[in-house]
Amino acid sequence: MGLQINTQMHGAWAVLTIDGEVSADSAGQVRQAVHHMLDVHPLTAVDLADAVMGDAAVLAVLTGAHRRARRQAGVLVAVIPDPTVRAMLRGTGVAEELVVCPSRREFAQWRGGSLPR
Repeated sequence: MGLQINTQMHGAWAVLTIDGEVSADSAGQVRQAVHHMLDVHPLTAVDLADAVMGDAAVLAVLTGAHRRARRQAGVLVAVIPDPTVRAMLRGTGVAEELVVCPSRREFAQWRGGSLPR
């Protein structure tokens, strides 16, 4: 399964939608896209609703991106419907500070707008 990364603006938010498998092989591509968005847009969301997480690579990407956002006084939000991945993220301690939404709808409500899909 190939990896696709699409970016859309929703108000002040840059939303990266990841579609496909995020694994050790594709983590660099995801990391680069997220870091670029954080450099350009301080309010960035990573939508993993359509992603398949093949290993723990996505956790490393989100952990590093969260640190980058904090250094730049930005905000990173992750949309992660998979309860197992959310639990792993909580286990790293990053979920204590990173906003993690279990659905696109919850993210849209959290940010106060609508997110078409």
